[in-house]
Amino acid sequence: MQLIRPILLRLLLFSCAFVLSQGLSATTFTFNAVLGGAWTDVTKWTPGYPGTTIGAAHEVVISGTFGICNVNVNVTIEGTMTTNFALQVNSGKTLTIDGGTFTNNSNVDIDGDLNILSDGTYNNDGNTDINSGGLLTNGGTFNSSGTLGLNSGGVFQLDSIFTITSSTLSNDTININVTGT
Repeated sequence: MQLIRPILLRLLLFSCAFVLSQGLSATTFTFNAVLGGAWTDVTKWTPGYPGTTIGAAHEVVISGTFGICNVNVNVTIEGTMTTNFALQVNSGKTLTIDGGTFTNNSNVDIDGDLNILSDGTYNNDGNTDINSGGLLTNGGTFNSSGTLGLNSGGVFQLDSIFTITSSTLSNDTININVTGT
């Protein structure tokens, strides 16, 4: 029994170290859909479904050939997310960029909420539309060299850094809240 205890202890420590290291390794999750689909459709993801919180070490790439990736749950990006395919934040759902970076190279439709927290960055190199009932809140950094469309009833609330470089701004109203000095 005394010989078995050290072996079991080493095995337990090795197992814990292995499990912890798996959570810390970086993974790129790719949504690849021929006809689009829901964020929660596990068959659209490789190497597997990333869940709804994308950790700081991870990356999400949205790609496809036709259709839209529908964000049908609340999602938090702490790592990196890149869209090379249309993405829609559904009404009543929130996509939050919390310490991460989101780069839009395609089309993003906001029918729900897109929240950019103080340490988050949104790079709009494509087309971002804030539709009726949609809300984009920028408390972090919003860079745009693409098109930002504010459709009737859409709201862009600016609380922090907003940079436009060779961009097109169209339609409705921008609310600018100035805080600090």
